[in-house]
Amino acid sequence: MPRPRYVVALFGLAPIAVAGCNTLLGSDVRDEPAVIIFHGDTTAIEAPSLTPTGTSFVVTVQTFGGGCTREVARTDVGTTVPGVVDIYPVNRTRMPREANEGCADDLLELRHSATVHASTPGPLVLRVHGVQRGGVTGSTTGAAVVERTVMVQ
Repeated sequence: MPRPRYVVALFGLAPIAVAGCNTLLGSDVRDEPAVIIFHGDTTAIEAPSLTPTGTSFVVTVQTFGGGCTREVARTDVGTTVPGVVDIYPVNRTRMPREANEGCADDLLELRHSATVHASTPGPLVLRVHGVQRGGVTGSTTGAAVVERTVMVQ
């Protein structure tokens, strides 16, 4: 027995309806590289200074948020060079849809956490990638990198 055509039509439109929900019902959401330098203040990277070979440890990065940026989206981790771990914190910004809505005038610390594995002895550089902001509120003044070294024994 063939399927009713209206069911196929409804399911066919579902992705379009879901994709338009942010615009129709609320705010525009953007995931953006986290601000790690704000008006000269640098993010804090929390990690042990010394760790045994073959162990994993948690790295915590305090990023800057506030205004329409109020939550952590994710924290990406990768390695491209031996002895260096690249950490990419990403924050979520929700822009109001209505012209009369605004964002809070505040500054928040948004904490990102990532687990890192220390596989070989020697220095391990934790390299946090993000953006820096300063000067004019809301302006991004460029890419930024902050580093901390952990000694692996």
